[in-house]
Amino acid sequence: MIGGSRRTLVWDDLNPQARLSVYDRGVDLTPPDELTDAIRHQALISYRVGEMVAPALVEQEALRNVMAEFASAIAQDRAPLTDGRAGVRVLRLLHAASRSLELGGVTVPVGPGSHADVLTAGLPAGSLHERAASR
Repeated sequence: MIGGSRRTLVWDDLNPQARLSVYDRGVDLTPPDELTDAIRHQALISYRVGEMVAPALVEQEALRNVMAEFASAIAQDRAPLTDGRAGVRVLRLLHAASRSLELGGVTVPVGPGSHADVLTAGLPAGSLHERAASR
């Protein structure tokens, strides 16, 4: 889920009819310069709820797309759009999300030196983790 000031996006991989839902829902903040003494005691935030749109998305196999892009990168002698560093970042995020769930929803830091770094702690010297950290 990604919440913004204008819309909220929800991805549900288990719902093939509406994997992506876009809600006309957000938060409106009253700018401080527009507050009068009469309304200052009221909430500075108002919530807006509107309609939901589920755009039609073409069903594709994610791993097949990644492999096709990787093959294209090799054929075109260019860097792939996603590399090992991107994979490590995804693993760190997934680990932090799982850890947060285990701990009742607390914020779990992500990045080098954090608890999520246990994913790459056992890699051999000169591994992707060390090369990525040195850049």
